Amino acid sequence: MSDLRIEKILIDRERRYCRILDIQNIYKKPLLVGRINYPGSSKCTPASEACFVQLKLLLGSTFSCEVVHSELLKDLDGETQILVINDDPINIKKKAVELEESHALGRLFDIDVIDMNGCPVSRTSIGFESRLCLICDQPALECVRAQRHELSDVLAVIYGLTKDI
Repeated sequence: MSDLRIEKILIDRERRYCRILDIQNIYKKPLLVGRINYPGSSKCTPASEACFVQLKLLLGSTFSCEVVHSELLKDLDGETQILVINDDPINIKKKAVELEESHALGRLFDIDVIDMNGCPVSRTSIGFESRLCLICDQPALECVRAQRHELSDVLAVIYGLTKDI
């Protein structure tokens, strides 16, 4: 990945974070931020976009009664669905983890919940295990940080999950 592309992706991430903070300041309610975990420099592929459509539909059907505000962002880092939800952040996170655990594409979903104070609600804080790697079932964050797996191997697993959507 070129340095310029990395820099643009980082700028987009910073812009997204600032928008999340703005929304949090306006509504003062929990936020749900839905994205697709997709490795590599190209985040806007047909597979990632098809996964995002599924995620967006699931979030809409799961949280439709509680949504106060909905916003969709798209940049070099992929698509993001931001929902302001009128519910307890713990309840929201439990529902989000259930989606990640039960849906066929759930391993690719990245559903973050941010409480009214701007603090993320982690899976472990509500009694769930950390996300596992797609390849070796070790904690995903450790594998990403250590770059344990070749990108082509991770993309092959993702292809297997997404080939029928």
